[in-house]
Amino acid sequence: MILLDTMLMLLQAGDAWDRGGSSRQDVWGPIITWLRAIVLSAAGLGMILGVVHKLIGDDDSDRETFWNRIIGASVTGLLVGLLAEPFVDVMRVAFGM
Repeated sequence: MILLDTMLMLLQAGDAWDRGGSSRQDVWGPIITWLRAIVLSAAGLGMILGVVHKLIGDDDSDRETFWNRIIGASVTGLLVGLLAEPFVDVMRVAFGM
C-alpha cells in the first residue's frame, strides 16, 4: 500500500514540472528538471564520445565493444530523458488524476 501511495504521489506531481501548482509539484519540479538535464547531458556526451571513437577507427576489439555499449546506453538515456515527462502524463491520464 505504501508503494502504491508513493507511486500515486509521484504521478500526481507529474503535471507541469516547471510551472508551479501543488506543494508536491513545488518539491518534485526542480528535482525532475535537474535529473532530466543530467541524464540528457550524460547521454549526449556518451553519444558524442562513442561516435568520435568510431570515426577514429581503433583496431582493438575490446575497446570497440566498450564504445558500442556506451553508445547503446546513451541511446537508452536519451529515450528515458526525453520520454519521462510524457510517460508520467500518460500514467496520470490512465489513473484519472
